[in-house]
Amino acid sequence: MKRGLAVLCGILLIPTLLHAQTGGRKLALLVGVKNYDHASLDPLKYTENDAADLGKILKDSGYTITLMTDSTGKADPKLQPNLANIRTQLAALVKGGKREDTVIIALSGHGIQFDEDSENYFCPSDARPIKKEKETLLSFSEVLKTAADNGIGVKILLVDACRNDPSQARGIDTSNLRPPKGSGILFSCSKGQRSFEAASLKHGIFFHYVLQGLQGKATNNKGEISWSSLTEYVSENVTLEVPKIIGDGARQEPNAIADLAGRSPVLVGVTKNVDANTAHARGEDFYRAEKYTEAFKEYDHAIKLAPRDPLFLMSRGATLIQLKDYANAVRDLDAALAVDPQYSNAIAWKAIMAYRQREYDLSIDLNTAGMRLEPKRDLYYINRADSYSAKGEFTRALKDMDELVRLDPKVADSHNRRGNILFDKGDFAESIVSFSKAIEIEPTNATYFANRSGSYVRLRDFDKAEADIKKSTQINPKNFLAWNSLGNLYFSKADYANAIDAYTKAIEQKPTDAMLFANRGNAKYYLGRDNDSIIDTEASLKINPDCDEALKVFGMVKERQGEYATAIKAYDKAITLAPHSVQHLRNRGRALTYNGEYDKALTDLDKAIELDSKDDYNFCLRGEAYQYKREYEKAVDDFTKALEINPKDSTYYENRGGCRFELKKHDDAIKDYEQAIKLNVNNHSALNRRAVYWIDVKKDYDQAVFDLTRAIALAPRTPLYYENRGFAYNLAGKTKESEADYAKAKELKGK
Repeated sequence: MKRGLAVLCGILLIPTLLHAQTGGRKLALLVGVKNYDHASLDPLKYTENDAADLGKILKDSGYTITLMTDSTGKADPKLQPNLANIRTQLAALVKGGKREDTVIIALSGHGIQFDEDSENYFCPSDARPIKKEKETLLSFSEVLKTAADNGIGVKILLVDACRNDPSQARGIDTSNLRPPKGSGILFSCSKGQRSFEAASLKHGIFFHYVLQGLQGKATNNKGEISWSSLTEYVSENVTLEVPKIIGDGARQEPNAIADLAGRSPVLVGVTKNVDANTAHARGEDFYRAEKYTEAFKEYDHAIKLAPRDPLFLMSRGATLIQLKDYANAVRDLDAALAVDPQYSNAIAWKAIMAYRQREYDLSIDLNTAGMRLEPKRDLYYINRADSYSAKGEFTRALKDMDELVRLDPKVADSHNRRGNILFDKGDFAESIVSFSKAIEIEPTNATYFANRSGSYVRLRDFDKAEADIKKSTQINPKNFLAWNSLGNLYFSKADYANAIDAYTKAIEQKPTDAMLFANRGNAKYYLGRDNDSIIDTEASLKINPDCDEALKVFGMVKERQGEYATAIKAYDKAITLAPHSVQHLRNRGRALTYNGEYDKALTDLDKAIELDSKDDYNFCLRGEAYQYKREYEKAVDDFTKALEINPKDSTYYENRGGCRFELKKHDDAIKDYEQAIKLNVNNHSALNRRAVYWIDVKKDYDQAVFDLTRAIALAPRTPLYYENRGFAYNLAGKTKESEADYAKAKELKGK
């Protein structure tokens, strides 16, 4: 299952901000409505983030802020974003306005326009989106008129709202809107379009670029952020990036309407830190492109200009984590916290670093500390749950995810991550329930279908798995997880050639993913292509030296080649990385058995059975360890347990028969051999064992020759079968045939 920690979106969550220019007052009313009273207005995901993060930027730029969201309304009922409160707060904010004053009003939520009505409306939390109840709505004209009537000189309105389909996205029709003098309005999209949100940004895409612009990316040649430079930056980037982020032909083109005479109003003025912010903004671009060395250089430059800025310190620390320079990373993060002990983003990155260093208890403690500062922030619940999962404490991990779902049951990613934990726990049926809920909320997310297909594969419901993979690739043909899931499906069907093709397509989409190379190497191993398998595992480990799956495959190849010590060393590291992996434990147990280290093998296999007592192969391997150790009674018990779980495995009967033979329980042994051959007529090893029974117990040499001839036909390059048949011929007095078989056995051994 493809999964991982929730990381901070890019680096920028709490930006360092430019200072306001001198002159009149700087005022801002910021409204983000997440939940609505009326049933037809669905909740929106990131409206609160839009308003709150904009408030942080503008406050540090010298603006007087009034922030109205669901969260601020819970702390102060006067800030609940209902219609009466918005009108009251706007009037209070602009009272006594002057021509030199600037007001920015940002509205993030649902919007509506009725037929035969040229007015556009914003929906407060108590809106009733019905034509005959327009008095419950806030018109954009009213907002601008209130500011103008109070003497405010520059009135800026930023709108991210929806008219056509508020349950799906946000947008507005602006064709009949005429702003008053001194006003500029920037709408998130044009007529007939829809405004999109992005989970990867935790914002509406429109407001994401508004924030980016105001933190320095929209500066003009004077180092100022003006109305014209901001609208140009936002319009260009939203128009270009929405098709890439959303796909499926999505379009979103912001629309600016203004009546602003003369020089474009300056929203954020020149400061001594413009160069620092610009360098940090460039670092952000490099970071998102995963060019961490370049990002580090830009962040380092920003810190030289502003050495006590906690955002810059945190950004450089996060980049050092990606570069695995943990010692310097912790110094930067601690320095950020020394400036601001409540700086939660620095705490979050320290938790992520602890997780990556497999210091899971420390990661849990840090995430818990973060929760005390921000008790409803999803990042801490997700990352603490992953730390619990890494320790095998799935109950605690699920408790965190259940709390996250309770806080907001309509966030699809929470259900998806809950499904990931259940998958890791081995509860595949229940994981499907969680993945299905994620799909119900967000039916166009290719990853959720790919994840659910993995659970279906584990349950061997291949038809449903294939349907999910098909849907995933239809949504996003370049989704590497879907191709990886298809490879897993083929692998589960033992169709290794097609699995390799699917993994190769996944690698084409994401050649930096170590797991994809490990998976392809695994499929090549099962086709007997040991050299090719090693090439893939080495490629995987070059990308990520801590890829335990690649170490596992490398160990399996070396084990098959008889290099047991090398295999054990690879399994050792894999277990260090994933100490609760049943597969790694039993692989090492098997290699230790073949290397003659039986007690160590039994320790590993005991642990594997403790972790998963429903896996028949675990009991089989422990039975083999007891068998090699000549503790046949214990071996018989384990093979019997394996057969209780899986009564159709020919090998288990064969092995139990071999142990019973050593215990002189010949009648029981022959029954096991015959059942093994009945289940698999091509089980040449069972035919050989039965032949030994004919020779040693029944003295029926002709029957022994018959069984061994069949075994040789199935495995003609096995010296042991020729030796045993030669022995049977010799006992039967057929010296010529006996000598020929012995000679053939010697020839094969020589090769």
